Amino acid sequence: MSSRAAPSLHTLSSWLMTRLKRLTERVWVGAAILVALLALGVLEWSLPEPSSHPGVQWLEHRFTWLSPMTDRMDDPPSREQIVTLPDGWKSRGLPMVGMGRYASTFLVTAETPLDDENPWSLRIDRLCTEHRIRLNGQLLVTTFPERHTPGQMEPALIDVPTRLLRPGRNELILDVSCSIQGGLSQPALAPKMDLKSDFALKRQLLITLPLALNIGSLGFAIFLINLWWLRREDASIGLLGAVTIVWALRNCSYYMGYDPGWSLSVSSWLHFNAHVLVANLFGFYAQALTGTHLPWFRRWLWTQQLAFPVIATLALAFDPHLDMVRSTLQGALLMSGMVSLSLVARYVWQMQLRSVLGFGMGTLAMSASTFHDFVMIRLLGDPMAAYWATVGFPMVLPGLYMVLAERFADAIREVEQINQTLEERVKARTADLAAANAAKSEFLAAASHDLRQPMVAIALTTGLLKDRLKSPDTVAMVSRLSDAVGSMENLLSRLLDLSRMEAGAVDLHPQRVALQPLLSTIIASEFETARLKGIRLRMHPTMAAVWVDPILLEQILRNLIGNAVRYTEHGGVLVAARRRGSRWLIQVWDTGVGIAQADQKRIFDDFVQLKTPGRTSHGGLGLGLALVQRAARLLNAEVRLRSRLGRGSCFSVTLPMAATPRGHDLRQDDAAPALSPTPLQGRKILLLEDDLAVRQALERRLKAWGAFVTPLSSLSDLDDALQRVHAPDLLLTDYSLGDGTGLQAMQRAQAAWPALGTVIITGDTSPARLHALADCGAPVLHKPFKIDELARALLRQTPLH
Repeated sequence: MSSRAAPSLHTLSSWLMTRLKRLTERVWVGAAILVALLALGVLEWSLPEPSSHPGVQWLEHRFTWLSPMTDRMDDPPSREQIVTLPDGWKSRGLPMVGMGRYASTFLVTAETPLDDENPWSLRIDRLCTEHRIRLNGQLLVTTFPERHTPGQMEPALIDVPTRLLRPGRNELILDVSCSIQGGLSQPALAPKMDLKSDFALKRQLLITLPLALNIGSLGFAIFLINLWWLRREDASIGLLGAVTIVWALRNCSYYMGYDPGWSLSVSSWLHFNAHVLVANLFGFYAQALTGTHLPWFRRWLWTQQLAFPVIATLALAFDPHLDMVRSTLQGALLMSGMVSLSLVARYVWQMQLRSVLGFGMGTLAMSASTFHDFVMIRLLGDPMAAYWATVGFPMVLPGLYMVLAERFADAIREVEQINQTLEERVKARTADLAAANAAKSEFLAAASHDLRQPMVAIALTTGLLKDRLKSPDTVAMVSRLSDAVGSMENLLSRLLDLSRMEAGAVDLHPQRVALQPLLSTIIASEFETARLKGIRLRMHPTMAAVWVDPILLEQILRNLIGNAVRYTEHGGVLVAARRRGSRWLIQVWDTGVGIAQADQKRIFDDFVQLKTPGRTSHGGLGLGLALVQRAARLLNAEVRLRSRLGRGSCFSVTLPMAATPRGHDLRQDDAAPALSPTPLQGRKILLLEDDLAVRQALERRLKAWGAFVTPLSSLSDLDDALQRVHAPDLLLTDYSLGDGTGLQAMQRAQAAWPALGTVIITGDTSPARLHALADCGAPVLHKPFKIDELARALLRQTPLH
């Protein structure tokens, strides 16, 4: 054998062993069902017939047939004949349903121990539940109600007082009223202890076991109905539950021992219609389970469901026991059941082997038990035959359960696969959105940086020009130019704030903030705009103080109040603070154009400006409310909006209350001291900026403030300056340099002069740069910055000598 053949044989043997193992694991379910049914039959046949005491000898059994219409058991008998027990009426040409009397004689020998300490019993394994028994003229037991309703066959153990037994000849009279299985099994008379154990086993096998199985089926049916109630689009679940409930209740009615007082006709009609309903429901279930639509079969099922009960009702006048109707129509029900089973079998065959075997064995058990009952009980009327269908039906449920479980498992796997696909799509979409957001941020950062560079030069030059001009007209023109530059600075600052918040580079410094001074400052800055528009801008005085980061709070309130003034043409704007428990509710009311309900969430998105009637563009970028939303999230605050189109809006912010210190008068903090004309007099400043226009503008401004300035354009220039400049006071550097960064410049300068102060200016707004600058330890000014901010930052880093 070649070396290549050996691995092939090994692979084949491994595959065969795996398949055999799986087959072995799955065969047990179906095999257990079939074995259980076979065990039922074997037990029924193998249990020994009850035997009488050796001192009891049965002589003969005489039977008297009583007409089914007889109302009194004492009426004269129609005819009498000697029979052999067990006896079946059908086998002797008598109706299976009716009333009869058995008169049995037996001898009791004189040696037979008859004493009260050793009680005796009469055991009859197949006795109609409706009976009356006399021994030597004395009544032993009776179950006859006022109306003699024929009953089913059950085992009975009846106590016999020993005083009623006498040595010699005795007579036992049994009056029975039977349905379907007319007849009687061989009685046994013996001490109770000799009969009790076998009788208990017989009763458990024939009564307790079927009853327990069908009650368990009812529990399964209730579970299915609840499952269908939660998932009503799957009709097969509800139909299977309905089939199980009807059939299990029908089976339980055979063993419950409760007599509702119905006549035989009503009882037969109910049982027959239960069979009809089950057959038709199972047909609809088979089509719903398999997704099959057979118009002819559905019409046939509906015909059965509507016509068979009517036929049975009409037949009651001629056939009170419905023997002919049930024998005739039950064949049609069995045929429809076979069609339904074939649909389910074809569907199950495509499933896993375990479900195929489980369903196949269960169906085989159900079919065999149904065939047994139909032939042995319905056709032959054998009184010794027990109902198998009451046990066979619960045995088909495990197979149906496995089919249902596999369907749900497939559905769950499909859902998991769909979820996995969705997760992958979401991840891909999230990555695309992240890339798009990153590209947007990079674009904003690049555009902001390129715009800020000339803005800084313009602002510095405009400030110098304004300081040197003397003509009022020229000063007014430069002021308007300065205002325009300020508007550009405001727009760029909003872009910077947005980038900083997206980057998470905002450090929070919560503290006690009095609302009155802050609101007064903001309203003062907006008052002139409101006056020119002819609207009122008011504020309710307040003593409120909140615990919050003051910079973010000011940004929120400035945006809200500025928007209210900007979009209100008539009426006014009102700012108020209301207490809500341990929090303060700050509200900005306006009588502007209002915001439609559909747009009230959208306005908090980036770059959104509504184009509604009555709302005109005011030159913004649509970032104000986006910044408000982000700032509120950083503060763990909540921003709410109420608005009616054409009536106005109300923006609300809820903030935690701050405790009022004892003796605090809630006045605004002292303002920063005014700057002198030459605040940097005598300072030695290294100015590192690679943009020529910005470097020249900064150099002129620093010299105007009295500083000695060494202009530099690169890191290599800085290295040279550190060698020749003695004891510089400050390094003012841009972050983005041609040959490096401002952080590298700070490291080199402080390596040479450890006490050297540093101020970094930047126009870069990318999240990565903002994170790096937030942790550098030096003051950072973002272009464009105000001239006073630059002067104060430089003063803080270069204290007076």
